[in-house]
Amino acid sequence: MAPRLIFDLGGGSLEITLLHAEGVERSFAFPLGTVRLMESMGLSDRMTREQQRAVRDRVLATLVSAWPDPPELADNIIVGCGGNAEPLARITAGALHTCALGTTGAAYCWGDGTSGQLGDGATASSDVPVPVAGGHRFTAITAGAYYTCALDTTGRPWCWGAGLGGQLGDGTLEERDTPVPVSTSMRFASLSLGDSHTCGRTREGAIYCWGDNSSGQLGDGSGAKAWPVPVLVRW
Repeated sequence: MAPRLIFDLGGGSLEITLLHAEGVERSFAFPLGTVRLMESMGLSDRMTREQQRAVRDRVLATLVSAWPDPPELADNIIVGCGGNAEPLARITAGALHTCALGTTGAAYCWGDGTSGQLGDGATASSDVPVPVAGGHRFTAITAGAYYTCALDTTGRPWCWGAGLGGQLGDGTLEERDTPVPVSTSMRFASLSLGDSHTCGRTREGAIYCWGDNSSGQLGDGSGAKAWPVPVLVRW
């Protein structure tokens, strides 16, 4: 992993952490108060991606002037607001998007968002990580081709993105740009996502699938073209 800086604008000062592949190398509070920094740039506490880039450029310029030998990190930087910046613990990639979980269980996605697969309440693409909406804390996250699913701390599955094949499991064939719960009371231990179908193993070891079934990929023997809710795989 290339070195990265994480700028956390959630506290009373600007917290900067320098990360390397082997872990945290340097962490300190930069002498630039968050309130003063954001007021001087006309920012609120919820920044757009363009504003995040503006903060990044401003901070980099100040950092260069204060740090005699700063690392060259201009293209590998995460800017967080309100405590959203954190090291990433898990990562998964779909066809044109990527998602990850932070160490707190917060989810972030980036890349193509035209089907809502970033989960941030929009259908725009992003070239930097954006927080998934809803304030959920997840323990696992998996990307399908154009959608994403995750398990919360109770084992409940949530999905968002493309849903034409029923792969979100919410009982509809609609796309969703924020996480929606899969229509089931079961709790899952793991999920696996395909192009337009999803399968999961419950905590009891049963296998359920939902979504497109045009090739029999749900394994329920029904011959149905799609199931927008979980169905039991027949062994």
